[in-house]
Amino acid sequence: MYVKANPNGYALALFELVKEQKNFEEIHQQMKTLREIIDKNPELILYWKNANISLKDKWSLVDEILQGFDKLIINTCKVIIERRASFMMKKIVTHYLKLSNEVLNILFAKVITAFELDEATIEKIKNKLENQTNKKIEILTEINPDLISGFQIVFDTELYQRNYKNDLLNLKNQIINDERGR
Repeated sequence: MYVKANPNGYALALFELVKEQKNFEEIHQQMKTLREIIDKNPELILYWKNANISLKDKWSLVDEILQGFDKLIINTCKVIIERRASFMMKKIVTHYLKLSNEVLNILFAKVITAFELDEATIEKIKNKLENQTNKKIEILTEINPDLISGFQIVFDTELYQRNYKNDLLNLKNQIINDERGR
């Protein structure tokens, strides 16, 4: 069955309702939590998509999982499920977070390292970026052993990196260019 749906439309509708209530901070935090729940439990989407499960059961699960969340989020999730658009739930949440990031003056940064960072280091990176940008920074960390050592910080349209892999590639390119110049 073909379902025509636009994830941005759902996110924008929620955004407009939140704007009316002037409740961006709380909803933003709850939507981040919802994204984490979806990331950690991808089977939720499969459950909500399953045509053999009653709408009542799906809504009961929403009520259980999102207990304590704002009614706007709970009801938005129920509408998305009812309209058989739950396969887009993560995209909807992500788009909403992008919209609310602008209002709350938040930049999202991904810090990629060869090893796990402790909270103190993450906080130092966050503080440095906040001082540079004059915005609040939300950090997501990722481990990439291919970096060998060092880090990459990706935010907005910028990439900051300091790692041995990149240094070795630059050295290789420099050697190749030097050999061509002879």
